[in-house]
Amino acid sequence: MRNAGPPLLTRKLRNLDLAANEVGPQSGHPACLRAASGLIASGGELYVIADDELQLARFPAAGDAPGTLLRLLPGELSEGAGQRKREKPDFEILMRLPVLPRYPHGALLALGSGSRPNRQRAALVELDARGRAAGEAAPVDASPLFQRLGAITGGLNLEGGWLHGGMLRLLQRGHRDAGNVIFDMDFNALAATLVGELVLADVIPQRVQDMELGAVDGVRLTFTDGCGLPDGSWLFSAVAEDTDDSYADGAFSGATLGLVDREGRLAWQRMLTPGGKVEGIHGEWGNAGLRILCVTDADDPLTPAQLLEARC
Repeated sequence: MRNAGPPLLTRKLRNLDLAANEVGPQSGHPACLRAASGLIASGGELYVIADDELQLARFPAAGDAPGTLLRLLPGELSEGAGQRKREKPDFEILMRLPVLPRYPHGALLALGSGSRPNRQRAALVELDARGRAAGEAAPVDASPLFQRLGAITGGLNLEGGWLHGGMLRLLQRGHRDAGNVIFDMDFNALAATLVGELVLADVIPQRVQDMELGAVDGVRLTFTDGCGLPDGSWLFSAVAEDTDDSYADGAFSGATLGLVDREGRLAWQRMLTPGGKVEGIHGEWGNAGLRILCVTDADDPLTPAQLLEARC
């Protein structure tokens, strides 16, 4: 593993439990998010997507009150694990967008992974003056852009993304036989059709970059999320999961967090302990240093996703 520092301690803040009236009967499943995959802190709330849901969850930023749900896409998903996996939109990326036409206080954008045709969907959620989700979500067709990116890599599995200035950065997750990829695109070239037509247009990336993160017990580390920091540096989470494609899960060997500086150099990368399968992160600088919030996916329908905290 490159630039490895000492293990980074994580502290559990809460389970991502949902209010009982927010979920229907689920064959004995607990009322919670089970596969959390993206995280944004905004307006005193935490917004979390799960890769096996059609809704966005919102939680108070402090305390452990149960979350509520905001629908992103219409329809319902099957309860059987195999069928649900085939049907799900696979929401993996959650990012905050700036002020845009029709969105005077910005918006949240949830993106699917793109690994299957039904996973090339997205949703826009308006924010109010406090930075909180307001109103109904607008479904977005992400297939034009995703098909362009998939043609470059020979297949797509996007896991992280954020805006910095006028650049949209997306992180492609590798697997046993394929490395991680970073796509940089001109967000202004996407914004007009995103807002006006609810489509992410076919835009050629300005830069495509490979990034190797090393391995844990011989298993390649691959991106699970990323977030930008104000100075142009960025954080990423990565896990070692022994699988050879973008669809199947595999045995989990460990998770890391890393920081890339504004010049694109890996500043540090540290194993997490305890080593939950982190799939969503949010980072912010404070007086006490860098605080990183993480959400997990245990790949178990009976295990609630957790909110973790790390400080460095």
